[in-house]
Amino acid sequence: MFDVVGGSHWIIEDNTIEWANAIGLEIGGGGPGQQQPPQAHIIRRNTIRYCGIEGIAGIGTHDVLVEDNLLEWCGWADAEREWESAAAKFHSAQNMLFRRNVIRHIRHGNGVWFDSANVNCRISGNVFADIVTVSAAVHMEVNLEQNQIDNNIIWDVRNAEPGTPGQRGCAGSGIFINASDKVAIAQNLIGRCDNSGVFAITRPDRAGTGTASDNKVYNNIFTKCDRSAIVFLNPHNEADGNIFAEMPFQFLGFFTGDSKQFLSLSAWREAHVWDKRSAILDMQIDFDPDRLELTISGKPSLPRVSAFSHIESDMFGNGAGELRFPGPLADPGAKSVWKVDPRVGIA
Repeated sequence: MFDVVGGSHWIIEDNTIEWANAIGLEIGGGGPGQQQPPQAHIIRRNTIRYCGIEGIAGIGTHDVLVEDNLLEWCGWADAEREWESAAAKFHSAQNMLFRRNVIRHIRHGNGVWFDSANVNCRISGNVFADIVTVSAAVHMEVNLEQNQIDNNIIWDVRNAEPGTPGQRGCAGSGIFINASDKVAIAQNLIGRCDNSGVFAITRPDRAGTGTASDNKVYNNIFTKCDRSAIVFLNPHNEADGNIFAEMPFQFLGFFTGDSKQFLSLSAWREAHVWDKRSAILDMQIDFDPDRLELTISGKPSLPRVSAFSHIESDMFGNGAGELRFPGPLADPGAKSVWKVDPRVGIA
């Protein structure tokens, strides 16, 4: 519908883009005679909805800011198994900041998908909610360099094909580490997932892929994930400072080859020395994607944890300090009901 091929420094803001059969907004790609990568675009405060395949797409973008947008009801074409469907999808992005967006009511697609050779991209302060997919809310595919996912709410991710494993076993997961390395996942709330909060695989069938190593999962809150909070494939990963609530007894997965082992927190610690400072707490959390309302009850005494990677502010920019609570809020116990819209802050 709206195609920005090549060029630089476009500002696309305050638009409504609806009912594209395929892609609502394309912000990068290899057009004829393109002399430079698409770079330095700002995509801000747009409403993008009812797109059949993707709301926003881009290939090879550099230094792009995507912020304060609403993306909803994308994916209705039900073409997910062509492997391009998402509210937003990017290939080979460098230095992208994807922040303070609301991505909800997605059908037959990921929330956001960073597919192949994305470097130094940050997904921060977003809401992902009510997503039905054979994959995950956040999909990191074959990215070998550092990328970061922090201070997000990821809620209600359901398997589009119940009774099947979906895309390589990940269907209905919060975050999908698809043959990617060096993904930092910190200070998120990940809940009500049909499958796993964080699910990792390798791709021996595909050359030049990662080994699902050097991934770091710190200071998140996992709740109501039906199968597991975290799945790791080898010992070359890290996890600590996480909170687990309303989870199955054996909710931590270690998969090697055809072996799938689910462990309790104590067994996970003993076997792999992960999550030494993590805790299981009696707390109840719910989130309404239409009202953008977060409810926290039980009010347990949350432990403070050391800020990971200098993430010392919460999803709304409020200072959280060097010692902060797990999850995306600076003080999640301050009240029971939060009006959460990252585009405008907390009411």
